[in-house]
Amino acid sequence: MNKKNRMEMEDIILQKIMYSELDSPESLINSNKESEVNENALEDLGCKIYQLCGFLAFKGKTFTKCDSCVTSLIDKSPSYPNMRLTEIKNLGGLKFPSTALFELVNSVLEPKLAEKLKSSTITSEFVSQFLQSLPSMNYAGIGCSQEHGQQLLVEIIMYYTTIRLYFFSKIVNKEKLRSGSKTQSNMKMAKL
Repeated sequence: MNKKNRMEMEDIILQKIMYSELDSPESLINSNKESEVNENALEDLGCKIYQLCGFLAFKGKTFTKCDSCVTSLIDKSPSYPNMRLTEIKNLGGLKFPSTALFELVNSVLEPKLAEKLKSSTITSEFVSQFLQSLPSMNYAGIGCSQEHGQQLLVEIIMYYTTIRLYFFSKIVNKEKLRSGSKTQSNMKMAKL
């Protein structure tokens, strides 16, 4: 991605960011518990998103050099229902994401991205359109200060979007390859 495109995308994200202690991640969790829809169906997805957020927390040190900001992405004493998969796979090196990071990805980024991936074809403007479709986001709890939190949130959103699209394209390509497997085997037989 060239520098001009990245700066345009960062500007789009910065327009969506706000800071409010009133709309902190803890209040989001409480409001989400009241309006849960079929928790069993979403449970596995929540576990996967939680584990991916742990990876984002681990990658935090590449987003910023501030140790306090990196620490704000990690939960030292996690007690979250979606942490089962991460707990099972943890041999001591996995990170448990903070509530703010998990709620940002689980409640804001992933639903919008999944909706956008289902509703449109991926073009060169896909990322820009996705970023414009995001609602206002609160970054209370992410970063050590408002200045650091803003830039850290931009980096997290850009990285999450990139890795999520990478996995999506990998799955799509695997399905295309699988559906064309008979054609490939016929082509191999023809060469013999």
